[in-house]
Amino acid sequence: MIAVGIEPESVCEIDANEAGWLARVGRGAFVVTDAVIAAELPDGCQIRVFRVVADSSLDELEQLCGHCDGRKK
Repeated sequence: MIAVGIEPESVCEIDANEAGWLARVGRGAFVVTDAVIAAELPDGCQIRVFRVVADSSLDELEQLCGHCDGRKK
């Protein structure tokens, strides 16, 4: 985040494995997260889902097991 010009004091890292993590997420926050945690965030957050699995891998999984991740085709 800092590498793209976001001020270091504006970045807050929150570990969703810690108790009470959700209370630390402010409404209106810009959140970079995975798809699982994105579903738990409060309304009003600007969410950017970061995928750690390539689309090509998801396509292959979908061919094997059906619709895997909620993507619409």
